Amino acid sequence: MNEPIPSFLLKPEKHEPVKVTGGGHLSFIDRTLSNLAAFVKAGYNQSYTSATKGFLQQFNAGIKIVFLFWNLVIIGLWPNFYYQLLVAFLLFSLFYFSHIRLAQVYRRIVIIGFFFGFLIAVPAIFNFITPGKIILPLVRFDDSHRFWIYNIPRVIGITKEGCFVMLLFFLRVTNSVTLTLLVIYTTPIHQIVRSLKRVHVPGMLLMVITLCFKFIFILAATAEDTFLALKSRWWYKSKHTPSQRIVAGRVAYIFRRSWTKYEEVYMAMVSKGFSGEANLSYLRKPLRKDYIFLVLSILPGLAYFLS
Repeated sequence: MNEPIPSFLLKPEKHEPVKVTGGGHLSFIDRTLSNLAAFVKAGYNQSYTSATKGFLQQFNAGIKIVFLFWNLVIIGLWPNFYYQLLVAFLLFSLFYFSHIRLAQVYRRIVIIGFFFGFLIAVPAIFNFITPGKIILPLVRFDDSHRFWIYNIPRVIGITKEGCFVMLLFFLRVTNSVTLTLLVIYTTPIHQIVRSLKRVHVPGMLLMVITLCFKFIFILAATAEDTFLALKSRWWYKSKHTPSQRIVAGRVAYIFRRSWTKYEEVYMAMVSKGFSGEANLSYLRKPLRKDYIFLVLSILPGLAYFLS
C-alpha cells in the first residue's frame, strides 16, 4: 500500500547560519576547555609515564624518595657551577632513558626556572649587589651615593661574579625542579605515598595529600563537563563579555558539584571500612639493583661532604 508523502516533509527548511564572532579566534569557553583538558591530561600522563618500561621506573619507590631528598640537599649546597651543569646533563639523560617526553617536561622546567630562578636572581648581576669585575658598564655618575643599605658606585654595570651567581642560582632551581619532576613522572602517586609512610610521615598528612590530589582532578573534570554543557547549549550565541559573566556565575555551582562528588567518594571509603587511619598496602622490598642505584647516586654527595 503506497501512502503519499506528507507535504510538510517535502518543504525544505531554511536554516540561518550562526554568526561566528571573534575574528576566528578561540572563544572564552574554548580556551577554558582547552586549558582544563590539558590539566586533566597532564594528570593522566603522569600515571601513564610512571607505568611505562623505562630506566628509572624499574627501581623501588622508597629508594627513589631517598634519592630525591639526598640530591635536593646536595644540589642546594654544592656551589660548583660545573657540578650543576653535570647534574643537569645527568638528569636529562635519566629523562631520556626513562622514555618521558622531553619537550613537554622541559617546557615546564624552563618556565618554572625562568620565573623562580632567573628573574629572582637577575639583580645579583649588578655591581652594587655583587661586587666584582665589570664586564658591561651601564650608568655613570659623577660620584658614588648611599641608598638605604646599598652603596651605589660611580659606575653601575654587570659584573662577571654577578653573572656567575645568577647562573648558579638558576641552575640550582632548575636542577631541583627537574629532579622532583623526574621522580614524580617515574613513580605512581600511591607508591610515593607508601614510601613517605615508610619514613614516618604522619598518616593524616598522607591522607590529605592523596585526597587533595584526587579532588583537584575531580574539580577539573567537573568544570570541563560543565563548560561542555554550556557550549552545547549556547555555542557562539553570546558575546564575549556576557559569556564571561555567565561562566563566572557557574563557578560556585562547579565547586558544589565537585564537593558533592568528593563527599560521595569519602562516604564510599567509610562504607568500605575507612576509619581515618592510613592503612597502606604492600610495597615491594628493595632488590640488589635498587641498592646499587642508591649507592651510585649518593657517592657524589658523600664526596662533597668528605672533601
